[in-house]
Amino acid sequence: MSPETGNPLDAGAAAAAAAVQIDGLPYFDFGSRFLRLATPFPRGTDVKILQVKLKIMDRFDPGPIDGIFGPLTLAAVRAYQSYYGLAVDGIVGPDTFWVLGESTGPYLGGSPRFGARTLRQGMSGGDVWILQNRLNIAGQTVVGAATGFFDATTTAAVRGFQARYGLAVDGVVGPVTTYNLKLRTWLGGRELSTVTKGTDVRQGGDDATGTIFSVPLFAADPFQVVPDPRPNDGAHWIR
Repeated sequence: MSPETGNPLDAGAAAAAAAVQIDGLPYFDFGSRFLRLATPFPRGTDVKILQVKLKIMDRFDPGPIDGIFGPLTLAAVRAYQSYYGLAVDGIVGPDTFWVLGESTGPYLGGSPRFGARTLRQGMSGGDVWILQNRLNIAGQTVVGAATGFFDATTTAAVRGFQARYGLAVDGVVGPVTTYNLKLRTWLGGRELSTVTKGTDVRQGGDDATGTIFSVPLFAADPFQVVPDPRPNDGAHWIR
C-alpha cells in the first residue's frame, strides 16, 4: 500500500480545471488531487462525488452533500478506511481512491487517468476503456466489450448520455460529461473480480451475499440504494 500523502496526483490537470465551475463548485476531476482536511476547507466537484460515494454505503455519514471537505467528511473517510482495512489517516489518496472505484497513481499501470484529458472520436487508451464501461453501466450501450478505442458507436453512446442528462450534446467527453459520468455511475472505473473490495462491489444484506448494489441511474433521489438486477458475472467489466 502506498502512503496517502504527498502532492496532487495530477497537479497540472487539477490546476487547469479548477477555473471551471460545475454545480456551483470549482471543478476538480475526481482522482486528480489528494483530498484531506485543510484550512480553508477544500471545495470542489471531487469532494461532492466523494461524499456521494460515502453516503451510498449507508455506513458512513459525510454530512451535507455540499462539496466541502469538513470534519464530518473527514470522519466518514476515516471510518471508510477502517472498514476496508486501509491506513486510517483521513486522506483520500491512491489506495483510498482505488477502493472507491477510481484508478489513480500507481493503479493506472501507465494508462491515462480517466478525466485527465478530453476524449473524442479517434482516441484510444485505458481511459477510453473506462469511458466505455461507464457508458455501458449508464445504459448507453457500447456494442460488444469495451475496446479502448473511441469509435462512432462510442460517440453515439456519449451523445445519448449527454442528452439524457441535459448536457451539451457534442459527443465529446470534457469536464461536464466526465463529472456526470463519475457522479451517476458506480461501476466501470476498474476491472472487478471475486476478490475485489470497494464501493463498486458493495455487498448487501449480511455482507456475505455478494449482491451488487448501485444507485438507480435515473431516480429522483440520487442517494437511494437499490439492488442492481444485473448478475455479478463480470460481463460489465470485460476488457
